[in-house]
Amino acid sequence: LHHGPSSAPSGGGHWSVVIGYDAKGVLMHDPYGDCDLVNGGHPSHHNGAGLHYSDRNWLPRWQPQGSGGWMLRCRG
Repeated sequence: LHHGPSSAPSGGGHWSVVIGYDAKGVLMHDPYGDCDLVNGGHPSHHNGAGLHYSDRNWLPRWQPQGSGGWMLRCRG
């Protein structure tokens, strides 16, 4: 998997890069920093490298209202 930087797409928002996963959740890089998955937002725009988010808290934010979620899948 690519470990390079990610940036905000045009029109707002931003991309986060999933770099791995385990039985409990996903490991990712988020250029906006550590996300508050329960309350929303990014209280600190630092320390966004190598974050681990639990499936319990991450999936509802990634798949709002039961959607399939948004993603780009890259293969090397």
